[in-house]
Amino acid sequence: MMPITAEMEREQKEETHYLFFGKYKDKKTNGGMIRMEFEVQEPIIVPDGAHQGVIVATEYRTEPYKYTDIIIEMPVGQKHIKVKYGCATPEIMTVKTKLGKLLLGFGINMSTGAKVTPEALIGKACVFMTVTEKSNKGEFVRVVADSVKPLQPEAPSVAPPTPPQ
Repeated sequence: MMPITAEMEREQKEETHYLFFGKYKDKKTNGGMIRMEFEVQEPIIVPDGAHQGVIVATEYRTEPYKYTDIIIEMPVGQKHIKVKYGCATPEIMTVKTKLGKLLLGFGINMSTGAKVTPEALIGKACVFMTVTEKSNKGEFVRVVADSVKPLQPEAPSVAPPTPPQ
């Protein structure tokens, strides 16, 4: 598991918001206007390929669709960045859904009737692949679909199928 450094703890307490290429801090309002101050930094280049990291959080979003984002913190040089791996939030959780396969791969009990939560992944070390994609909004790092795996594979926990009678 990746150790949490004093700098990481300090930044959490200061409510720093992460952008891919920098960070900003909210400033007090001035006459109803929010003033922001940015610290310019060197771009962080994430090479395409295999990486290791730790799942540090999950987030849920509903726009444009219902998604569960798995937040992975990874080292890049002397810095640590966070990348998101999005899984559609299923109406019915099964071992066939993207999120269900991810949970199963990390050894989460996916037996029929089991209660599961993506938060069970928090703190788990993982390996994954990234690619750099270009769009009209710029370049960004994308975690390759189905590439997030436990660093130490755990035995999946799923009930064996019932034989036909």
